[in-house]
Amino acid sequence: MKFHLSMLLMLILIATASAGCKKKDVSTENYEGPALRQVKSFYPEDIHLVNRIEILEAGGERKKIENKDVIDQWLDRVGEVNVTVDPDRPDHSGSLFIVTLFVNEQEKFHLAPTSINNTKIETNDELIKLMYQLWDGETQSQ
Repeated sequence: MKFHLSMLLMLILIATASAGCKKKDVSTENYEGPALRQVKSFYPEDIHLVNRIEILEAGGERKKIENKDVIDQWLDRVGEVNVTVDPDRPDHSGSLFIVTLFVNEQEKFHLAPTSINNTKIETNDELIKLMYQLWDGETQSQ
């Protein structure tokens, strides 16, 4: 009888321990809520090679910027902006601006007021201001 009781307790202990070792849901395992990051933390390693920016305005008008000094200065300024990454942000349609960076003819990076390379962010007024400045050709340091 003692043997059966000891065996039963051992099985309960093993079952309890294995239940505690259950694999976590991968989609939420590392998610800690919205996180603050600088835009430049999203940049690809070859961001310094970008030689064209295309900016698409919500009304459908598109502008190209090919002046390397303007591109580099704008990327430096935008890179310093802190944004809040929020994967739970609800989907939406349309954007005020969509900025696409190119190295020669190859797309390298996308930026919008609500996403960076398809990573959802909270709308950021500083980022929008810099996009307006790029659109208006006012990219000089202030």
